[in-house]
Amino acid sequence: MALERCGHLQIWEQRRFPEGTGDGYMFGVLPEVLPFLLSPFLGALHETLAEKDDSLRAINRGTRLRLRVSVNVGPVPDSGDELRDRTGDPMNTTFRLLDSSPVKNALKESNPDVTLMAVVVSQRVFDDVIRAGYTPALHPDQLMQVTAEVPGKDFAEPAWLYVPRPSRLASRNDKDTPAESPERPSRQGTPFYKNTGQQIITEQVHGDITYRGTSS
Repeated sequence: MALERCGHLQIWEQRRFPEGTGDGYMFGVLPEVLPFLLSPFLGALHETLAEKDDSLRAINRGTRLRLRVSVNVGPVPDSGDELRDRTGDPMNTTFRLLDSSPVKNALKESNPDVTLMAVVVSQRVFDDVIRAGYTPALHPDQLMQVTAEVPGKDFAEPAWLYVPRPSRLASRNDKDTPAESPERPSRQGTPFYKNTGQQIITEQVHGDITYRGTSS
């Protein structure tokens, strides 16, 4: 599990309203752990994905595990048994960020053997946590400012994109030119969401399988 790997298993044990979303997972946490969910958790999550990808690679290279993560902050009621009981602007924004074009394109336009995860962070999280210096291992310059838009939805907000292991798709010319296969990239590496008393993590899996547990 990624949180256990980075020494913060208690965050997982104390999670609030965990819920599967079909091809993803979300849960709430107390706001004071927000910096830890950005760093070191994202790095540990990427390492965990890379290990799982190694196992899948050994079985069938056509089966891959890739993850989109969104991170937002805002009030979320810690009540109700269903996701709809916690619907509101912060929650909606978190899912809109997850479905926005920049984070989807980051995976679509990258090498699936290299880039396993893409993270989109709201402007408020970037300003209050990353730019403010609460994540020393995650520098503001490692993120790229984007406009998070969702096709067909009335949604467009400034956000920040973080890709732990960026890459590009090989062009036709690249494929025609013999080259040695690159070494396996080093591992590194969600989403979440804060409330006046909680935060939420939401993530979505890409590929032929759904990964649960450590990828939350």
